[in-house]
Amino acid sequence: MTELKIALISDLHIGAGAEDFQLQPKGERPPIPNFKGFLEYFSERVSEDSIEADILVVSGDITNKAQPSEFEHATTVINTIANSLKVSPNNIIIVPGNHDLNWDVCNMSTAHQEEFWKAYVFEPFVIECNKINNSTDHRELVKSPHIKYYEHEKASIFTFNSAAYDFPDELPHRGQIHDAHIAALKGMFEKKYGTEVKNKLRIFVTHHHPWPQPDIYGNAGDFSGMVNGDSLMDLLSEFNFDIVFHGHKHRPWCKTTLVNGSHPIAVWCSGSFSQKLTGLHGRLGNVWHLMKVSLAPDKSVAIGTCETWAYAPSQGWLPSVASSHSIEPICPFGPVFDMNTLEATLRSALKLKLAQSSSGTASDTILYWDAIRDQHDELRHQPGDVVWKLLKAVCPEFGLRPHGQNGSITELLIVTDKASK
Repeated sequence: MTELKIALISDLHIGAGAEDFQLQPKGERPPIPNFKGFLEYFSERVSEDSIEADILVVSGDITNKAQPSEFEHATTVINTIANSLKVSPNNIIIVPGNHDLNWDVCNMSTAHQEEFWKAYVFEPFVIECNKINNSTDHRELVKSPHIKYYEHEKASIFTFNSAAYDFPDELPHRGQIHDAHIAALKGMFEKKYGTEVKNKLRIFVTHHHPWPQPDIYGNAGDFSGMVNGDSLMDLLSEFNFDIVFHGHKHRPWCKTTLVNGSHPIAVWCSGSFSQKLTGLHGRLGNVWHLMKVSLAPDKSVAIGTCETWAYAPSQGWLPSVASSHSIEPICPFGPVFDMNTLEATLRSALKLKLAQSSSGTASDTILYWDAIRDQHDELRHQPGDVVWKLLKAVCPEFGLRPHGQNGSITELLIVTDKASK
């Protein structure tokens, strides 16, 4: 399967919660000559780097309080982003978040109890998102079982409205997927897939995270995930899904994991594209991602990389830095192997490299991780944190050590550990 390029943004919070004047309805340009905003910098970066995408995923919290004026402006913003990436309107995938329920309607005393009002809390979302992608009806995400399906030549994409029961006064903000929704999804999967051999990617998009995530807030727990998320992940694993996209948490995060020891699923939290990240979020930045993904030759698992850019005021969109944005600028993903297998592979690779050197020893050795990684399927798609753990375990056996930024595979070298001599 040829590579599929997916741009991922989330948590724009169009309105008062947005960082930049271009993300606010009627936002006034600062009185500074030639002052650029988020979108101008975005278009500039995409043009300079010749970045294009096949699909744009927007995983919720598009607005701050779901006011019609916020959604109207969100239509302009999302179309601008899609046009910059050369994504057609039919390939814009959107799900609502807990900030996309109209707060004025939600605050009516009967809104929580009456099904009539529950339909209207999402009305601004439906109206404007139908304008963005006019080939589909987003009202399917408002009505139970809150599921919408998209077909792409390279991917089957299921979306779910996890915010359908997450009203503004709910604390903490937790998404929900009920047993009835799980049953509906299972029925759709059985009807669509049956026993067919997988020939395209299987992707699931929602707003809330199905599993608790690591946080940046010290010992604070994560209570904002999706209720019944484990059941969802079990189901996705059963039907060999490859990727889960979500938002909600403003800390970008990625992890490929085996669910019940069976099918590996890459779970990606997009962080926030433009929310004002203050207070506890102060160590984070606004980010967006471009995933380049395909099926492995045997079609068993998705393989690829995800590139991340972060916003720097007055500089624009630059490659992310893990220490500042909690995510590497390039994150590989693919098959999951146990550490014993990875260590054995690396040990053999280092032995071969040293044997091929003129001295046959580790004296004054400089090896490029990229050159080693690309010769071994087990190593090719390992993320930075796994790679560094692996190198620290094996390199000392050969008098070597990793050299670079801890946890990063960017410009990573393996060099002689002179301190051990």
